[in-house]
Amino acid sequence: MCIVQTELLDCNGCGYVNLLVMVIVLDSVVNMDVTTGLVFTLVFLVVYKLSRRGPKRNLPPCPPFCLPVVGHLPLLAQRDLLETFTLQRRKLGDIYRLEIGSTTVVVISSYRLLHTAFVKNADIFSDRPHSIFMELCKDNGIILLNGPKWKAQRQTILKNFRYFCSRTTILEAIIHKQIHRLRDGIDAVDGQAIDPTQLLNEAISSVVGEVTIGQVADTNSDEFKTFVNDNNNIVHATAKAVIMDFLPFLRHLPIDLFRHAKCEQLYFKTTSFVRRMIGMRRQLGLEKGEPRDLMQAYLKGHDEPDEEQVIQTVADMFAAGLETTVSTLRWGLAYLTQYPEVQTRLQQEVDHALPPGTLPSMADKQAMPYVEAFVMELLRHADVAPVGLLHTATCDTTLDGYFIPKGSTIIPNIDSVLKDPNNYKNPYEFNPDRFIDGEGKVFKPETFIPFFFGKRLCIGEQIARTNLTLFLTSLVQRYTITRDSSDPIQGTLNITYCPADFKVHFHKRETTR
Repeated sequence: MCIVQTELLDCNGCGYVNLLVMVIVLDSVVNMDVTTGLVFTLVFLVVYKLSRRGPKRNLPPCPPFCLPVVGHLPLLAQRDLLETFTLQRRKLGDIYRLEIGSTTVVVISSYRLLHTAFVKNADIFSDRPHSIFMELCKDNGIILLNGPKWKAQRQTILKNFRYFCSRTTILEAIIHKQIHRLRDGIDAVDGQAIDPTQLLNEAISSVVGEVTIGQVADTNSDEFKTFVNDNNNIVHATAKAVIMDFLPFLRHLPIDLFRHAKCEQLYFKTTSFVRRMIGMRRQLGLEKGEPRDLMQAYLKGHDEPDEEQVIQTVADMFAAGLETTVSTLRWGLAYLTQYPEVQTRLQQEVDHALPPGTLPSMADKQAMPYVEAFVMELLRHADVAPVGLLHTATCDTTLDGYFIPKGSTIIPNIDSVLKDPNNYKNPYEFNPDRFIDGEGKVFKPETFIPFFFGKRLCIGEQIARTNLTLFLTSLVQRYTITRDSSDPIQGTLNITYCPADFKVHFHKRETTR
């Protein structure tokens, strides 16, 4: 037996502790089998690396139990990630760190610290870290891009989306068409209990498809439906594969345990579809006037557009707009069935504001403050992007007196703001009235950040809120929605916070018969 002893820094940087690292070797090192040799080599390298570390600066605190190689990874696997973050915040404070593999991960909570990092020091904290998905994208797209190229893509998208949102009749016409489609699908089941996910997927994917790809995509075709399913699957596959960003040697395992190969396959399928749509658009020719979709905006805005950049950006925006909106609408239906008194109040307001048979418009929003407050409370309480996407520190810096090393992965804990009792009284209670003042008007607190803030503020916020407002209003206008069980719907955090599967009844209201 060979015993290697080294003096290691304890995880909190508060002193030194003596650890015995025992490496069990066969009687003869010469006769080691391959597995034992690899284990010996790995442990030796870890011990050697740790033993050569210099004194640590004032790093954020972290949980005391930290294993070689995997670090705090077992801690994250013990329970729901949001529960873990909440528990560690209580123990360690609003800023703490986790060591995963060779990566220092800093979790930032509270409005004060998030605003300091991502607004006041946006240039330091806004970049995305290197990842295996960034390798797939090859420095294209918008979600994982950094630097001047990212800024240019964001401006192109913002210009196109502003065109849609400033001319609401364009976007509303697209949404109204899908509201009719959704209603037809609901009416066909005649009040039977159904899982609404598929119907919502079809409606929202068609809206997002027309905004990003345009009418060149036949949203009723099997090809488009496969594209939608592939986008949904890639979100779930990504949730598993992200661990390889912290432990990259896992990608070399002989089996696809963490869905890396699956992610690659789905990536090439989804981008191939967008590539075909670009080819069809070029064959048909570009329309005159302002571009009516994101793909045309790119093709018309450049004499020689970078096709790979166009493909990836369109694919990025489609995936982002689909998953988050469908998940939020599903939570909306869950809350309507959980709180029938809220649903009744919504119906009364909608009936008063809209003539029978009239589809809702964003111009009606002023007459429906409770609807607007409901959507805001839905975004706050459901919180489908509770930790956003990963960020990185572009240089050595400090935050709240703690040293943040360059290259640290940064996790913004948005949920810590939206569920903070200092910001919202009884934060786990669903209560739209919290956004209505004494005069009956809707107000927006500065801590209302479901779309985040700073340089990485969600680029599709206005389109998402329009989708949520019009679809939910049209549903309560036409139906009373119920669920057989009174139990609250539980959620699961993948890339987004999704509700568990559930079924609802859509009962057509007497006023709409």
